[in-house]
Amino acid sequence: MPVLHLVIENARQTITLPSDLTAQDLTLVESSFTFFHSTAGGGTGVKIELPFISPLDYVSSQDSRYIYLNRNFNDGIHTAGDAVVSNRRHNLHFATEHIPNTFNVRTRNINNNENASFGLTAGDIFRIDLFFHYNHLERHI
Repeated sequence: MPVLHLVIENARQTITLPSDLTAQDLTLVESSFTFFHSTAGGGTGVKIELPFISPLDYVSSQDSRYIYLNRNFNDGIHTAGDAVVSNRRHNLHFATEHIPNTFNVRTRNINNNENASFGLTAGDIFRIDLFFHYNHLERHI
């Protein structure tokens, strides 16, 4: 089964793939957050806008343009500034028809709708990895 791996390192980022992808039954199977622990609350997670996910495929009472990924950046176990990796399994299915080779991704905080903070200090996200599976994949160059 083919895998699409997206790495997000900025709140507003352009992602470039080697080619366009035509797919059906795209499934988000895992997300991985690498962040720097904060004892100041740190938020409840992020919402990620992926342009190939249609509001017709994903309906939310909050905002259907975003996939919501909850995280607690203050878990009570780590000290401020500790680098933490948090993996979560998912089973979110989408019926995408076309994924262009270049597209923009936007990442915002769930709790205040501001751009997510990426950086190297306590409370910042270092990177987010998203792993998707396909049932069928056609590549177009």
